[in-house]
Amino acid sequence: MTITEVNVMDEPGLYLVVSSSPVSYYVDTRFARPRVLRANPNLFQYATEFDETDGRWVELTDLVSLPFGERDGVPLAPEAIDWDDTPQWVIRVGARPLMACRDHNPDGSTFAFPWQPRLTAAIDRLEVPPADDDLAISPQDKIARYGVETW
Repeated sequence: MTITEVNVMDEPGLYLVVSSSPVSYYVDTRFARPRVLRANPNLFQYATEFDETDGRWVELTDLVSLPFGERDGVPLAPEAIDWDDTPQWVIRVGARPLMACRDHNPDGSTFAFPWQPRLTAAIDRLEVPPADDDLAISPQDKIARYGVETW
């Protein structure tokens, strides 16, 4: 089911967050501890410092929707952006989410890191999680399923 905005704590579930980049995110709030999975179809081509967390669930400690930065595809001037419009635990099509995550080192210690995906292009509420080999969505599938062209 495709939606345009959701508070993932008020409506616990498993959500696919389709970004305008090749990477997609799965947010799962069905359990006591929210979690997120970063699905990168181009893991080796677009290596980042967070590659070790790609393709696996990590604890999601906070999520904030950043303000809308454009209207009808046109970037807003800085003074037109409503910086007070930053709802917690909300994902919105057309806005960038800021996700704070916690992961565990092999020695048992934890570390925190942020993910700030590109603009959210679509949100799907999933009834069942996809198979591990279906987590990443190719750019061709993003166009076919969601009409989203990635860079």
